This record gives sequence, structure tokens and C-alpha cells, in this order.
Amino acid sequence: MPILDVQIIGDCDFLKDGIAQKIANKAGEILGTSDGRTWVKLEYLSQENYAENGLSSNELRPVFIELLKRDNPTDEEKESIAENFAIEIGKLLNRPQENIHTYFLPEGFKSMAFGGKLIK
Repeated sequence: MPILDVQIIGDCDFLKDGIAQKIANKAGEILGTSDGRTWVKLEYLSQENYAENGLSSNELRPVFIELLKRDNPTDEEKESIAENFAIEIGKLLNRPQENIHTYFLPEGFKSMAFGGKLIK
């Protein structure tokens, strides 16, 4: 069961348009999961609370995606997932592809539990 933590930096007028559901649907397509199997948690961070050294934060609007899967994808799968997230989620959020950053968390197998049941 993939879980995406999506953090959007900067203006987000579209948050009322069911964007979490749209991201979940698109991520499910990209990851090849059936309905109800890809979960998305969406968080917004104001522009004032983000910075990069040497750059004006007013021009930066990145999106950070952390992806937790039961099993780690191969490097080839990671490249494909990251590219598809950058393109498709970038479109949904009206952000350029280069502003979408994906982090692959260590596998969830034997390290996460749902409803108190360890995933084995």
C-alpha cells in the first residue's frame, strides 16, 4: 500500500478543488495500484517558511513527495516513478517538472503496521 506525503510550498489556490484526491488517483495510475490502495497526505507550507541559500524564496515553489512502499522499487522503477510524478503531479499543481522532488523512503515491509497489524 503506497503512501505519499506531499508537501506543497507556496500559493495553493487549488487546494479546495479536491487536489488530494486527484493526486491519489494519478499516483495510483503511475504505481499501478487498485482503488483504495494508494494513500495521499497533503500538507501546505507557506512561502515565508521555506528558503534556499543564495536564492530569493519568492521565486521558489517546490513540491516534495515522500513515497513509502511495502517493498523498495528498483533503481529503474524509481527513475520511472519520479519522472512520472514530476510530469503528472506537476501538471495537477501547475508547477514545472523540475520543481517536483520525490524521496523514496526505506521499504515498509516489517516496519509499518495498519490497524495494529504488522505488514509481513
